Amino acid sequence: MAFLFHTPGKLSPICLLLLFVCCRKDKPNIEITFCNGGMVPDTVTFTESNIDGADYIWQLYDVNGNTISGPVNTGSVNSIFARLDNAGGYKLKVDVDNESSTEFDFTLRDIITEGTQRAVSFFDAFQVLWTVYPDSDCHAAVRVKQVSGIGGIDYYRAANKIYYVAGNDLIFCSPNGENLTTLEGQGFADICIEQSTGKVFIGTFGGSILQTTINNLSNAIPNAQYDAEYPVDENIGQLTFDPTGNTFYFVNGSTLVNSREAAQGAPTNQDQFGSTLQKTAIAFDVRNRRLYFAEQGSPCNIVAVNPDQPDQPLAVYQVPCEDRIEGMDIDEQESDVFYTDGENVWMFSIANPTTIFPLVTSYSKTLRKGELNFSESVEPPIGDVVIARYQD
Repeated sequence: MAFLFHTPGKLSPICLLLLFVCCRKDKPNIEITFCNGGMVPDTVTFTESNIDGADYIWQLYDVNGNTISGPVNTGSVNSIFARLDNAGGYKLKVDVDNESSTEFDFTLRDIITEGTQRAVSFFDAFQVLWTVYPDSDCHAAVRVKQVSGIGGIDYYRAANKIYYVAGNDLIFCSPNGENLTTLEGQGFADICIEQSTGKVFIGTFGGSILQTTINNLSNAIPNAQYDAEYPVDENIGQLTFDPTGNTFYFVNGSTLVNSREAAQGAPTNQDQFGSTLQKTAIAFDVRNRRLYFAEQGSPCNIVAVNPDQPDQPLAVYQVPCEDRIEGMDIDEQESDVFYTDGENVWMFSIANPTTIFPLVTSYSKTLRKGELNFSESVEPPIGDVVIARYQD
């Protein structure tokens, strides 16, 4: 039998080696994924990729060292995600099997002051206002506010604010949903803002188009003091404006497209553009001077026309939808068309209309770019992501 001798209070070199071999644990390795590129508000996913552990303890701290509650397990013990709303430094700590731990520092930035990403705002079938990122790593949306009554929405670039009407109110807020202001009006159907001048046009259920300016909204809406009022012969569902032709276009679910010059005493014209299908949404591409309108069906049609020759379609795009397109807009800078059927949001490029990207489907999941498999749930869930600014 052999014995090992050592000086009291000191381990022999052999024992030190044995202890190191027996007690050493691999250090956890944290991988981080940003849904919005590290711009707040963002949904951030953390995954430990180096250890096949059974018990993970996650701790998330803000810039002041306070514990952040609410991280959600993704379905795997080695991964969590969290919705983070404030810019600044964060710290993540994970302990695996109570034996190996590590810390990870990361920083989130403010999308309102630094962000350049696009987002699209729309109402769903339950009159909830959502905003969606087309360019983020995850296509996703966040609910801003539930409203009563049918409404319309637009974004004004110079003020960096979303403006929308719903029933008797005009509401506006920052792209992150903050600084929300409500102005009480009456019978508003849709809103259209001219980006170059700040003119605001509001279509009403009472058969008129009201004109004011962004700077005069707070006085005009509650006091009914508008710069001009243009009567129309039909109810307004969705409204758009051609500043070059000084003409309004609107649809209301009939088979016709309505137009009216923005001049006192001008008549309302009704024309059969496109097919005899019901017209449900409309948008104007100011830069390329094209009028787009949606026709109800399955699939639906989106028709592009020259406003000077509207009875000769430039293009007809057959697109997926649930019965009808409820809203539509054009990003002129990127030549992208966005539309929603009240339950889903889609995008396609005018240059490549054969590829249609689903941005949001049925509010049950988040879709990554290019992912077209609708049968599989994808985490994190839709309500945990963010909103950004809209370019057009």
